[in-house]
Amino acid sequence: MSTKTSPARDYIFFAIFAVAVLTMPIWLEPIGAGYPDLLQKFAIFGLFATGFNILFGLTGYLSFGHAAFLGVGSYTAVWTFKLLGMNPIPAVIMQSSPPASSHLPSAMCRCAGRASISQS
Repeated sequence: MSTKTSPARDYIFFAIFAVAVLTMPIWLEPIGAGYPDLLQKFAIFGLFATGFNILFGLTGYLSFGHAAFLGVGSYTAVWTFKLLGMNPIPAVIMQSSPPASSHLPSAMCRCAGRASISQS
């Protein structure tokens, strides 16, 4: 049993799925399940699945360094929300600073080690 896929069929399926998910708060409201929170959870898990698929499927191995970046950044963003209010602009700025500064020494060592290996 083989199923043939084509780009046109994939786009049609994607469009139907996107319309169904984006209209969920409207058509699920009569049964009491029209939460905007549900769509937000779909988006979060979808982003996680896409990132995991790219990282694990493309390279063939899972790097926990990415988890460290996300963990430090999200922890900083939550503390920024708590201390400075729910404004997302400072949270975005602050969430990128600690991961970059904490991983800069390891990146410099890694780049220096790679340069010495390639020159020999």
